Amino acid sequence: MIRHTAPRTAAVVPMVALLLVFLLGMVAFAVDIGYIAVVQKEMQNAADAAAMAGTSQILDRGALSGSPNLSTTTANARDKAQQFSALNLGGGVPLTLDRNNSNDAGGDIVCGYIANPSDLSSTMDMSANRYNSVRVRVRRNAQKNGALGLFFGPVLGRSSQDLFATATATYEGGIKGFRARASGASTSKLLPFAISIDTWNDAISGKGPDNWTYNPATGAYSPGSDGIKEMNLFPTKGSAPGNFGTIDIGDTNNSNADTTRQILNGPNQADFDKMGGQFALGDNGYVVVQGDTGISAGFKDELESIRGQKRIIPIYSEVTGQGNNTYFKVVGFGGIIITDVQLTTGDKYLTIQPEYVQDPTAIGGGNPNKSYFITKPLRLSR
Repeated sequence: MIRHTAPRTAAVVPMVALLLVFLLGMVAFAVDIGYIAVVQKEMQNAADAAAMAGTSQILDRGALSGSPNLSTTTANARDKAQQFSALNLGGGVPLTLDRNNSNDAGGDIVCGYIANPSDLSSTMDMSANRYNSVRVRVRRNAQKNGALGLFFGPVLGRSSQDLFATATATYEGGIKGFRARASGASTSKLLPFAISIDTWNDAISGKGPDNWTYNPATGAYSPGSDGIKEMNLFPTKGSAPGNFGTIDIGDTNNSNADTTRQILNGPNQADFDKMGGQFALGDNGYVVVQGDTGISAGFKDELESIRGQKRIIPIYSEVTGQGNNTYFKVVGFGGIIITDVQLTTGDKYLTIQPEYVQDPTAIGGGNPNKSYFITKPLRLSR
């Protein structure tokens, strides 16, 4: 005889009710986790923007005139970092930063020097006499901007979440040479001239004439004093002697057409390939390059056309020979602008002054004491 058991029509209801509690808990957990991830991304964007903005102000223009002034540059960097961070919202809250005027390593805005930004183990030095980096920390916690309130967290016993985001931006210096890359800039900002290190050192230590003023924001130049000393590449004007010829970047038989092209647009990779792929200081700290026949009046129009534009000049410690048989021992590179040109009548001269220059073809990792006012483009390094 077969017995039939009556169906339990309501048995699943308690089970669904029980599972629904866990299901809703998981949904609530997922919503809060998603919200935290969105706000974390907003905070990282704020940190990135603030670090880039702060570092854009960190290069010390006082160093161009031999009077470094870190206090001014760091104050400007903190202003910009605070401004750009506050323009960003994190969970609907403007993300403000503490100023950290003491430059404490644990502060929201920290200024310092990173010797090798490409090496993640290279730490930031806040005691350096020049800075190239700004690190920003954006917070949402009880101390700054308030902890992030959660939607369903209180049900699970957590009503808020502390969040942090950090970013460091750097102007990488220590430029030891130049090489064009297929995916980057096609030409360098190098000029096919060289200047003696003694003349260079005089200018950056505050010695020499000061007859021109330059506005880096607009590229405008005009007669007047801006505190930055000038140098003369051609020797018949002023008190600063200089290099009496051009140098060959690339082919040692460069024509005037090659020199003209390099004045206007800079050397390209084809030029560097003739120097072994790059124009760079060797492990011994220098590279020897051949000279050309000299500064020609035929270059006047080209040089006039780049007045006020940022360029880079090799710096030599020794020179031997004459004319096309001259050899220069290049020991460094300096950022400059051309302020004045006169190559046709009367006293002939080519006047330059130091200036910060960014060049995407620059090769970093070199001795910072052989690289003057030249950096790679500003980038996030941490």
